[in-house]
Amino acid sequence: MSQLSNPYSRKSFSFQTTCSRHRFSTIQAELPNNVYVKRMPKGWNNTREHCIIIRILRMILAPFLHIFQPIILFDAVPLHLADEVMTELATAGIWYLVIPSRLTWLLQPLDTHAFAKCKRYLKTNFQDHQAAAVYVNVTLRMIRLVLGATRHVLQGFRWDSAFQANGFSRSQRGVPSYIQESLEFEALPMYLPLCPTAEIMRLCWPRNRTLHEEIVWTPLPADGPAAAPIMAAASPFGS
Repeated sequence: MSQLSNPYSRKSFSFQTTCSRHRFSTIQAELPNNVYVKRMPKGWNNTREHCIIIRILRMILAPFLHIFQPIILFDAVPLHLADEVMTELATAGIWYLVIPSRLTWLLQPLDTHAFAKCKRYLKTNFQDHQAAAVYVNVTLRMIRLVLGATRHVLQGFRWDSAFQANGFSRSQRGVPSYIQESLEFEALPMYLPLCPTAEIMRLCWPRNRTLHEEIVWTPLPADGPAAAPIMAAASPFGS
């Protein structure tokens, strides 16, 4: 199993195939510096792998941490919300924003804006890659195809409008009516630019997952939850 991810977009592609160590070395040599490929016995992501991805992000973003505050958006699935992940985020200096449970399809920018473009690119170019490199190892062919999607789609478009449309901006003026209707809001409520309370966070958490307050605040500034205004974007969608 190979897993390929672009750490800048935090998007990963997994596919099942046989790949020798020698072949894997060839693949590694072709990778651009912002793509990471891991050879795995199984394709399922887990808490340990998620922590590894955060460590990679920390190394990549280290030169920019004195200028920007990185924020990672992830779905409310247990492996993303594990105590070990929260601790890893704190160590990396990365803040997090949880897409509320069962609302990924509506609010996660990757799902609402990026995936369709990625799939279109992969579908359009798949046959061309197959025909042009018929004697090339299938794993290498697939990775080259995904590298193309990374370069031409994930890095080829500006995504600020996707975040604005999904409500991750100060004014939320760009949020389309269908999101308001899906959330049963006549008008989106205005929230102060403060960190949401534990009660609001629980609305974003899976129902079968305990919210450990002393852990979930650890990735935030030392002053406490109120000093992290960036997380306020999650609150309108959890109520």
